[in-house]
This record gives sequence, C-alpha cells and structure tokens, in this order.
Amino acid sequence: MNTFEEWVQTSENLLKRNYCLTLADAGFEQSGLESAWRNGERPFDFVRRMALKFDLTSKADLWLL
Repeated sequence: MNTFEEWVQTSENLLKRNYCLTLADAGFEQSGLESAWRNGERPFDFVRRMALKFDLTSKADLWLL
C-alpha cells in the first residue's frame, strides 16, 4: 500500500492530467482524502468518484487531449 503522501500525489496528478485541477482547486479537504486512503480506495477510483459526484468536465470531453 502507498503512503498517504504518495496516494495524495497520485490523486493530484490524475486530477491535473484529466481535469486541469489540483486537489486544492477542487476544494477537497484533508479529512476526505484521509478517509478514502484509509478505506483502501485507489487514487484513480477516488478521482473518478469525485468527478462524477461534482460533474467535472474532463479534458477529453473538451477535446483538449
């Protein structure tokens, strides 16, 4: 299992790559990140779940790839 810091960095990279956002931009709080990490949620699944929850538009949807 990754450390919490590695998990956060991977999540951040995925969010930046796919949605042009940082975790801070998206308003994710430390407690929510820690909860997802402790529950064993993979960074990819976390970012996807949050994107669906908050209806984020991906770069692919905007043809920016």
